[in-house]
Amino acid sequence: MRRGVIRLGDQVIDVVSRRVSDKFESMIYNDLRNAFTEALRKQIFEWRHPVVSYSGFKYRILFYRFGYSPHYAEHVIDPVDGREKLVMCSPHTTPSYGKIWIYDIENDVIEWEVDLKQLVVWSITNPTMCHMIVDNDSMNPVTGSWAGVLGSGKLNANPGDIIAPAPDNSWVVIDRKTKSIKQKITPVYGAGWIMDVIPSINGDGLIVTDYQKGAYKIGFDGSTKWGPQLGGNSARLTKIYHALYSGVEPSFGGDYIACRNYIHSGVYELKDDGTVVWKCEAGPSIINNFMTPKPFTAFRLGVA
Repeated sequence: MRRGVIRLGDQVIDVVSRRVSDKFESMIYNDLRNAFTEALRKQIFEWRHPVVSYSGFKYRILFYRFGYSPHYAEHVIDPVDGREKLVMCSPHTTPSYGKIWIYDIENDVIEWEVDLKQLVVWSITNPTMCHMIVDNDSMNPVTGSWAGVLGSGKLNANPGDIIAPAPDNSWVVIDRKTKSIKQKITPVYGAGWIMDVIPSINGDGLIVTDYQKGAYKIGFDGSTKWGPQLGGNSARLTKIYHALYSGVEPSFGGDYIACRNYIHSGVYELKDDGTVVWKCEAGPSIINNFMTPKPFTAFRLGVA
């Protein structure tokens, strides 16, 4: 139906553009067609992704598909084609469990999908998150650029590839073109339930979390550089950006933000050497531990 609407819209634009251009000779057909196309594109985007309000908050719905229940979603600029994409994954409960998929926001299409259950032996509930490999900080602010950890002896990945925790308790790099595993990193410390992974700021390893054991820095061969830190229930990671145009330092000395939830909960800043330099945490039986374990992820609100 939606593809039919777009085809009909193209036909209407073509007819209107030609008739207006014929009547007003100074108007060029291609210019008119481009203007009408852009106007229609904006209207279709608003129709597909409406802005709704709830309890005083306004937000835009970017994705909805029956049978898909993303446990994690990441808004990125795809280095393959420069378009806005959502990278999503689901570890459990729905028909999409065990899958990673990429959604083109403007074209309203799931353009890429892989089922990790078909690539590895299932032993743990994953992927709980997934990241697109990019070579520019602005393309994926959550992880920042992966350029420093790519290359021989490091991460075997190209911009646009996907990295995620797999159901066999390893982190895998998935080739964007072939949908095959290019590299598998199994931690030597003895994984419990691996979670997140982001590049180290010095390019000498990966910062990872294990929900049963804590936060670690590991080598590209899975060796441990430091850890465990924070202890169990360690969840997601985000990068802290230090160089801001205003000159305001957005951190308390850390390089990464890590979250811990469930029995103990909190948000922590970690330096690249594993030192905890700032934290905001709660102990057992605190009210924010009721029902859904929180916080599962956190971001530093930056300034320009």
